[in-house]
Amino acid sequence: MTLLWSNLAAAQGRTDASKSCDTVALNMTRDQIATAQRIARVWELKQWANRLASTKNQICRQSFIRCGNSR
Repeated sequence: MTLLWSNLAAAQGRTDASKSCDTVALNMTRDQIATAQRIARVWELKQWANRLASTKNQICRQSFIRCGNSR
């Protein structure tokens, strides 16, 4: 889990997290590292999708458009 959170922080540009990733990874197998990286990527994609959906809803409310219901 430590590598997962370090990967997420490093993806946000935290340089200290990158160093932490390297340190933590020294005690892990390749499979464990790959799993942590995969979970971090999936989490980031879900966060991106949620932000996109939220933005779409805000635009629809601001424009008074009924999104998803074409007539």
